[in-house]
Amino acid sequence: MRKIDSIIIHCSATKCGADYGTTDITHWHKERGFRDIGYHYVIRLDGTLEKGRPIEQIGAHCKGWNATSIGICYIGGLDLSGKPTDTRTPEQKKTMKKLIKELQRRYNIRQVMGHRDTSPDRNGSGDIEPEEYIKACPCFNVKQWMKECLLALTAVGLLAACGSYKSVGCKQSREKVDSSAGYVSDSILERQVKVEWSGRKLDRLEQTVLTFRQDSLTRKPVLATIVHTQSRCTEEQVKTEHRREEGRQKQIEQHRLQLETVREEERQESRERHSAWLEWGIGSMAVLFLLFFCRFTRK
Repeated sequence: MRKIDSIIIHCSATKCGADYGTTDITHWHKERGFRDIGYHYVIRLDGTLEKGRPIEQIGAHCKGWNATSIGICYIGGLDLSGKPTDTRTPEQKKTMKKLIKELQRRYNIRQVMGHRDTSPDRNGSGDIEPEEYIKACPCFNVKQWMKECLLALTAVGLLAACGSYKSVGCKQSREKVDSSAGYVSDSILERQVKVEWSGRKLDRLEQTVLTFRQDSLTRKPVLATIVHTQSRCTEEQVKTEHRREEGRQKQIEQHRLQLETVREEERQESRERHSAWLEWGIGSMAVLFLLFFCRFTRK
């Protein structure tokens, strides 16, 4: 198996709304002299994922990067007038995100970029700027999109996991994410939830701090991204929540008492059964004793 260290995103450079597949691209590439399709995966307009060249084989999609990369092509990239545009459908974005995540996990890939990001850095700034692009493919900023996907996932996860109106605290956790390609080697996720009473309303401020210490690709420090979300609950909402909680506690207590009653009845029945067996045993022994006594007395 060849060494794989990066994923390169491409577009088919076709107008939006025109759907093509692996068979079409294979035909185009063979017309250009390729022995097979150059991409390893193709994502159609409806999000259908089609396999191209086997991953074990070196692709033919990005000069100088083919040996150690996986090529993913989505259908589209041009608007109706033929201008480079991000024409990805929601289904294509969903499939692309899922595929990238799976490939990163399977091959431990840390670098995800667009075809245009492989252009030479002519001014030596360390970043590939628009005027340095050799081509527009894949017609969107892959690194920025990966950051947005990561931040959205982080924010949703933290907001979903936040506590009730009584929660006050700070939580830290280390994550493997990347600022440049959606996978950063060392970062800290910090969530702070602050609850304060303001008159008759309850304010809850949640602060999500996503700090990237060092970019794994450029080795440069990256600024923290901070997301603030604020919600307000009225006093009546808080009282309603209290009443619901008290109702739940009462139900739990009633259920516990019912269980104890059933168990006590079972124990009582068990004691009665044991007492009956004991009495029957004693009576049987007494009858046997009398029989033996009468027998010996006659002799």
